[in-house]
Amino acid sequence: LHDFLHGQEVATLADKLLEFADRDHDIARELQQWRKASELSNDPAELKTLVNEMLAPGRGFIAWDESASYVLRAEAVLPLLEQARRRDAGAAAALCLHALRRAWGVLQQADDSDGEIGGLCQAIGAEWVLSLKAAGPQKASFGDTYLQVQLDDPFGCFDAAAAEAAIGEPAMTRYRSAIAERWRQAKDAVLALKAEHAAKVALRKGRAPAYEKTSERDLSLRTLERLHLAQLEAAGLVGEALSVLREDLSDAHAHSKVIGYLEGHGRFREAFAQAEQS
Repeated sequence: LHDFLHGQEVATLADKLLEFADRDHDIARELQQWRKASELSNDPAELKTLVNEMLAPGRGFIAWDESASYVLRAEAVLPLLEQARRRDAGAAAALCLHALRRAWGVLQQADDSDGEIGGLCQAIGAEWVLSLKAAGPQKASFGDTYLQVQLDDPFGCFDAAAAEAAIGEPAMTRYRSAIAERWRQAKDAVLALKAEHAAKVALRKGRAPAYEKTSERDLSLRTLERLHLAQLEAAGLVGEALSVLREDLSDAHAHSKVIGYLEGHGRFREAFAQAEQS
């Protein structure tokens, strides 16, 4: 078949493709996307629309046995992003981030048990980091954008260390400040919930239910605290990191985290004392 097709005239093959496209909507869509990608636009709105088309999941939920075929089609977005990066890295970084968010949205309406869509997300994330490196240091305000990306990232779709090295110190300074602010707000909100729970427990008779760390606020705090501690650790601010960990020692897991952190820094006497306190 390969030899036969390569032996045909271009016009014959083009007519046959159009014939297939007339009978199959998916083929028609992919051919149209191929055409649009070959005529790469300078208009960010047009490029975003094309990315949306390429990553569109179709008419419904993507079952586990459909994800591979979806990715095979959606991977057409990668050469588009690469072309955009070679032409204008700054604009490409914004386009890659848009594509990343679209792919995260697809994950929410798919059974990705085999990880194909997750792999596509990582490929887009890698292209985003390459665009950030090519674009150079970002404005300070990008620190807020970067924090939101970290919060929205479902499973670590890009090399955070490489991204942070690329965006520059002004953006990173704002990022660290934004993390600290958001962490403080989230921590205070959760502490207020715990205090409210404790007040209700005090009014009960018999065994009281334990505070469940399942609310959206708790999950958000967990992510923010992880990011906050990572930045404090990177800056060598061990004392401040310990203060963060010790602020709420209301359960065994919180004590365990402090003990593990102290052990990790060779502070075994303090770790032992913490274990006794626990």
